[in-house]
Amino acid sequence: MRSFHDLMVKSLSFLLEVSMGLLVLDVLLGVVSRYAVGKQVSWTEELACLLLVWSSFFGIALAFNSRAHLGIDLIVNMMGNAPKKTASTIAHLVTLAFTVVAFLYGGCFLLHKAAFVTPNVMPALQIPDAVMYLPIPVCGLFILYFEICNFAADLRGADEKEA
Repeated sequence: MRSFHDLMVKSLSFLLEVSMGLLVLDVLLGVVSRYAVGKQVSWTEELACLLLVWSSFFGIALAFNSRAHLGIDLIVNMMGNAPKKTASTIAHLVTLAFTVVAFLYGGCFLLHKAAFVTPNVMPALQIPDAVMYLPIPVCGLFILYFEICNFAADLRGADEKEA
């Protein structure tokens, strides 16, 4: 199970690194073409927007793996062990529910609508605009997996401390 988890993290990290690298090169090309040639390459701005969306969602998913998201734990840290465990469980359940509803259901709904109901093409890149919505459900699966792993680790940690 740990090797699968490591493979997911390494794959996501690789995709983030590649998308960020391409984003930097794309923006550099846009700037150089604008100032050196006097006219920006037409597709660089659209590609930058697309890469920024994908990079952001890859980063969001990786942040879930390392628990790097902001949280308001001031009140929770003042609680005893039993209320702290309850607050942690509620937070995990709310996060799981939000991930399923917003990322998976909502993301799939948006993707379906963009791909089949009102399909459009990104003008400069000439690719379906559904590509812009694809990272929502894809990274939603990563977020769901990482949140389940974090929840399980917290439950195991709480059980080990009580024993």
